[in-house]
Amino acid sequence: MEFKRILLKLSGESLMGKQGFGIDSERLSDYAKQIKANAKQLNKRIVLPESLEERTLKAANEILEQGLAQIILIGSKQELLLEAKKYNLNFIDEAEFINPSSDARINQYANLMVDLRAHKGMTKEKALK
Repeated sequence: MEFKRILLKLSGESLMGKQGFGIDSERLSDYAKQIKANAKQLNKRIVLPESLEERTLKAANEILEQGLAQIILIGSKQELLLEAKKYNLNFIDEAEFINPSSDARINQYANLMVDLRAHKGMTKEKALK
């Protein structure tokens, strides 16, 4: 399995306007539009493990609403949809839901986690908790 990360680094000079100080809001808006267009084109998957947190659900809803990426929420689908309803988040049902306690791929995920974090002492027993 191959993982790729997208790194974005903007220097202060690249955001500076003609006035020579501060951030040019028009330039910043242009960058945001470019980033969103690239995200839509790439259609990457984002896994959000702390899915019951309000901030996480709101961010997931916004990403889904704008079609920026595919979202995978970790947890009980029923519980997550109920939580999303509290905040009037209408796009959460478009996410993929993975419930670690009942998913058949749990051993596959645990093995992957061990591979990625063995250098930090990760064991399969810890990964399965």
